[in-house]
Amino acid sequence: MVVPAVIGTLVLTAGAVVAVQAQVTRTDHINCFARAELNMWGEFPGARVTSLEGTIGDSEGGPVSINDALAACSDLWAQHALDASIESGVRSDPVDRSFSYPVPEPLTVCVLSNGMAAVIPGASDVCGRLGLAERAK
Repeated sequence: MVVPAVIGTLVLTAGAVVAVQAQVTRTDHINCFARAELNMWGEFPGARVTSLEGTIGDSEGGPVSINDALAACSDLWAQHALDASIESGVRSDPVDRSFSYPVPEPLTVCVLSNGMAAVIPGASDVCGRLGLAERAK
């Protein structure tokens, strides 16, 4: 029987929940959550951002790293691409390039078991509640 390793293990100590921290090891994608939900298959309401900037002429032909997960997901919120009231978390109509929509406060960077950043609306305890690691600072 194979048991998958989970980075975001919670430890209970005298009734307190202590969240595990981890580094983001995959910087080619960012998961921008519209709500603090994650199902057992790793699906979430929101969007996965992939950087395409700089790929033309890139010797490896792949996407370049995305270094600022909070900024990338905040931009999606500001363009009204993410919407917590929609089941999928993503709007199907064109985004608003005015960047005038509100960005949830706070947004927290967590780390998925595959090493990708997950930017989730909520305070720092949101990572532990979803069984994820907090991003190590």
